Amino acid sequence: MKHEEGQLEGPVRLITGDGFVAFLNPWLALFRERHPRVRVEQSTDTRLLDLARQEANLGVRTVRPKGNSLVARKAGQLAWRLYASARYLERAVPLRSPGDLAQHQVVGFDAALSRMPQLRWLEEWEAGRFAFRSNAAVAVAGAVAAHQGVAALPCALASLHPELRPVLPEVELPLEDVWRTGATLAVG
Repeated sequence: MKHEEGQLEGPVRLITGDGFVAFLNPWLALFRERHPRVRVEQSTDTRLLDLARQEANLGVRTVRPKGNSLVARKAGQLAWRLYASARYLERAVPLRSPGDLAQHQVVGFDAALSRMPQLRWLEEWEAGRFAFRSNAAVAVAGAVAAHQGVAALPCALASLHPELRPVLPEVELPLEDVWRTGATLAVG
C-alpha cells in the first residue's frame, strides 16, 4: 500500500451504508488529492462485510462490529428527525403530534432494519402502515422528496433534499452512533 517514496498507493475497499455516500464523497475527493495513487473502491451494502477476511479494508457503519482483529472507533452521532415534502404537507391533514401519524402515509426502512431505535419509535406511533419501504436510505429520502409521505431520516441526509421540511420539530428521535472500523493496522 506504500510506494517507495512514502506515498500511499493501491486499492482501498470501503464499505458503508448508502446514506453515507453523499457525506463521504467530499472527504474521499480530498483524500484522493493528497494520495492520487490510491484507488478507492466503495461498496454500499446493508450487510456487515467481514473486514477481518479482507472483504473490505475500512468501514463506516452505524453498527459497531465485533472481532478481535478489528479496530472500531466512534466517529460521531447522527441526529434524526421526521421529514415530509412541502407539497405532501400542503395536501395532508395537519400533523400536530405523533398520534397524528396514523392519518398519514409513512415512508420507512424495511423490516430488516427494524432494530434501529428511530424506526421502532416510528412504528410505535404508526402501527406498521407504510406507503413505501426500502433497505436503502437514499431510496427512503427520495420517496419522501417525491411527496410519498412522512419518514424518520438522518438530518444530514435530509439536508441534501431542499424540498424536505422537518415535521414535529419538538420530537427528538434517538441519536445513532457512527463507527469507523478497519483491520488493526489499517485504522489510525
